[in-house]
Amino acid sequence: MPPSADREIVLAAVTECGRLLKNASDEHKNDREIVLVAVTHDGLALQFASNALKGDREVVLAAVAQNGEALMDASDALMDDRDVVLAAVAQDGDAIGFASDELQADREVVLVALDQNGLALGSALPAFQHDREIVLVAVTHDGLALEYASKELKNDREVVLAAVAQRGNALLWASEALQNDREVVLAAVANSGNALRHASAALKNDRGVVLAAVAQDANALMWASEALHNDREVVLVAVTQDGSALGWASDAFKNDREVVLAAVTRDGTALEYASEALQNDREVVLAAVAQNGEALKYASEALQNNREIALAAVANDGNAIVYANGALMEDREFALAAVTENGDVLYYASKASQHDREIVLVAVTHDGLALEYASKELKNDREVVLVAVKSSSHALEYASEELKADPVMKSWDKLTNPQRNWRKCREAYKGRRALWFWMAETKRVHKDAPPLEMGCMADQENEHAAKRARV
Repeated sequence: MPPSADREIVLAAVTECGRLLKNASDEHKNDREIVLVAVTHDGLALQFASNALKGDREVVLAAVAQNGEALMDASDALMDDRDVVLAAVAQDGDAIGFASDELQADREVVLVALDQNGLALGSALPAFQHDREIVLVAVTHDGLALEYASKELKNDREVVLAAVAQRGNALLWASEALQNDREVVLAAVANSGNALRHASAALKNDRGVVLAAVAQDANALMWASEALHNDREVVLVAVTQDGSALGWASDAFKNDREVVLAAVTRDGTALEYASEALQNDREVVLAAVAQNGEALKYASEALQNNREIALAAVANDGNAIVYANGALMEDREFALAAVTENGDVLYYASKASQHDREIVLVAVTHDGLALEYASKELKNDREVVLVAVKSSSHALEYASEELKADPVMKSWDKLTNPQRNWRKCREAYKGRRALWFWMAETKRVHKDAPPLEMGCMADQENEHAAKRARV
């Protein structure tokens, strides 16, 4: 192969993926054009360039503009080049750790780095971690940079307030005195309720602070004092915001009907934390399964056997069928409700349901792959299989051998989902258009059918107009 052709291959490769420069020959790693293309696409490809090009200012500038960390592979001279370092830290503040000692001590360079990433304070020199202005810039961009501030600045009220306002959990790095400062803690929990975990014991027992925390994040209730786990208003605020917070309430509230109803109305699966008595309360369980059918899992055995409750559960989530009493699997209405919500739950239905043509048709209409669980006879039913393959790709693999060879079935099976949806739409449209023609001929509607180009939406609008005309 001519050298020129080999060069073109390498150029094409690094254009696609800069780090493929690693596999190039030493000659190509020293080819300025090839390396420029590579680092423009992936700055870290600089590590594979020749030493000569690691000292090339234009090449290195291109690399750090794409990825600031490429500075680590630049020559010592360019690590000491102010413009190069400024470009690197502007792209990735942490790149300051690769700059020369002189530039790591440059205040402007440090400020540019922190403006890009407050956490770059961790890579800054100790002198800057003691610098109030520098630390304020850092925590304003990322409150968690407070971790790298000096001990004195972790006790600076203004600095800590700026940090927790940006990231509530920065309270972790505040001094003990400021973790006990009500205003500071209120600012923290307003940003992140979970920051309550870092507050002092006294403030975890402060009703106003805890109410603010659970209003922002209901699960902050876990960090409240035991006394406030027993505060009805606090618990109600929490479970109204997120029902699962019931798990952190005291046992008394897990047995409080109003509290539990509020929780399961918000999150049905909060029924898991309710007392046994309320897991056996018909109204509570109905509210839970109406919100999330899976909550049937936590109902008492007696209510899992209750037909109305089980029907409500599977109507919300067909998968809830697995928690229903086995006898209900033989209930035809129950099976229909389940497969209407999720065709795939035909798997859990009784043999009778898997042999029931109507139930199977509903199931494969919602999920063609449910054909897998249909009876052998229905896998050989042309209408059932056609509905399945129209619904889902790959459904044909569960059909009988005879129908797998059917040209119509095969034509549907090979379509992508968008193609399948478009074809169904066109077929439905054609059927409605024929109906329109008949209606116009019989003078029931005095309007022409919409032109085919208008598509399904136009047809739907005219269909609504026809209904109004008939009325």
